[in-house]
Formats: sequence, C-alpha cells, structure tokens
Amino acid sequence: MIIDNNGLTITGGPSVTTSGINANNSIITQVKAGDVSAASKDAINGSQLYSLGNNVTNVFGGNAEYANNTISWSNIGGTGQNTIDKSI
Repeated sequence: MIIDNNGLTITGGPSVTTSGINANNSIITQVKAGDVSAASKDAINGSQLYSLGNNVTNVFGGNAEYANNTISWSNIGGTGQNTIDKSI
C-alpha cells in the first residue's frame, strides 16, 4: 500500500488518487442514488438505470418489454413491425 501526495494505492487493488478512482476491475457496491439532472456530476447506481429503462418502457406502452437492459417491442400499434421506424 502506498499513501503519498498523489493519494492511496493498494498494490493489486483499488486506488484513490489525484487522477481519479480505479476500482481495479471490481464492482463498486452500496452506491447511494446520485442526482440525475442536467447539471449533476454525481455517480448513479444500477437501480436508477433500471428505473429509467422501466419508465421509458412504460411511456412506449403497448407490448413494450424491458428485460436484460434492453427495451423491445413486437407488433407495434398492430402493424406487425418490431421497430418504430418500420411501424410509421
């Protein structure tokens, strides 16, 4: 472990230095929900991203589905098409 004017570096592990945070390819857990706004510089967490995807799916309505981080549709507006471009 190194602690100096640049910050904290754990050999083979994460670091928090003046150049930023490096999690050493590890998952960062227990992240509090950050502010989601045009001016925000907060980190956001997985539940916030999931909520956004779910909300977009609800706005599209019909038979839109949100699963595995993907929004998909089938037979949009009864057109038999699976993309918005092809259905209009």
